[in-house]
Amino acid sequence: MDVVLIVMAIVVVGGLAIAWTFFSSRKRRSPFRDRAELTPEEIHSAFYADSAIDKDAVSRSLHEIADRLQVPAGKLRPSDSFLEELAPNRGWEYDDGLGALSDLARKKLAMKGGDPEAVARIKTVDDYIRLTSQTGVRET
Repeated sequence: MDVVLIVMAIVVVGGLAIAWTFFSSRKRRSPFRDRAELTPEEIHSAFYADSAIDKDAVSRSLHEIADRLQVPAGKLRPSDSFLEELAPNRGWEYDDGLGALSDLARKKLAMKGGDPEAVARIKTVDDYIRLTSQTGVRET
């Protein structure tokens, strides 16, 4: 009987964790629901064509952000703020992909000889793209 209760408790807690992950991820994606989805090439053409940042760097950065924050890469825009549109869900600030994204940026800067503390200046998607595209280091 005790084993059955333990198994049931594990199933309930696991189900709640999965549901919370789904709904918190969905909440983060909601500001982007009505936004047009662009390809990385379209984003590069619209926002970075006149810069020294190449299409691959833009695409790589967008996918790093999208993968860690669970948002569609094609709906990200350079003006999106990590403090507003991409902010962590309330109550889950310490269990959020922003920490992993910051760690990745620090790692890339350190590998290239840049200042890992420059990550603290990243406020928008554009900041992330510009800072990490200078490193020339691919994610591992």
